[in-house]
Amino acid sequence: MDQLLLQFLSSVVTAVIASFVAVKLSIRQFHTTRWWEKKAEAYAAYIEAAAEVLSFYRLREYNLLKGRRPKGPDVENSRTRALAAYNRLLIGAGTGPFLVSSGAAQAIEKLRKITFDPPDDILEEVRTGIQAYEECLSVLRNCARDELQPDRSIVEAIEDWMDRFDVREQERRREA
Repeated sequence: MDQLLLQFLSSVVTAVIASFVAVKLSIRQFHTTRWWEKKAEAYAAYIEAAAEVLSFYRLREYNLLKGRRPKGPDVENSRTRALAAYNRLLIGAGTGPFLVSSGAAQAIEKLRKITFDPPDDILEEVRTGIQAYEECLSVLRNCARDELQPDRSIVEAIEDWMDRFDVREQERRREA
């Protein structure tokens, strides 16, 4: 009888310990997954905001080179979206490397310095902005790829989505 009771208690204690360890590991996995999702959301938001501002700069460059001075609600909407995107990037620069890597935070911070210190020539300002935002997008994509280590098909989908922001390509499609 004592032997049977000892076996039963041993089984119960083993089951309790195994359950406790399984629950702890599940909770840890849940928190890790949630943290990964928050990082992915932050990278996606910053990449989208930088692409929106880059799109605006490319449209301005295109219009300047063609000698156009477009006006109207479409231009204002584009300008408003770019300003809102720029403000989202400023918030990202303010949070620093909390959710994103320090390299990504530095790339965003670099945009703030460039944008607040524009040159006198408007075309030079636009080209400086294009170069800065292209560099920032490259850094953000690389940091996201390194930190999140997504499946290659996801990266390709994001890059395809980012190509849709290329204003020059959109203009070529319209003219063709």
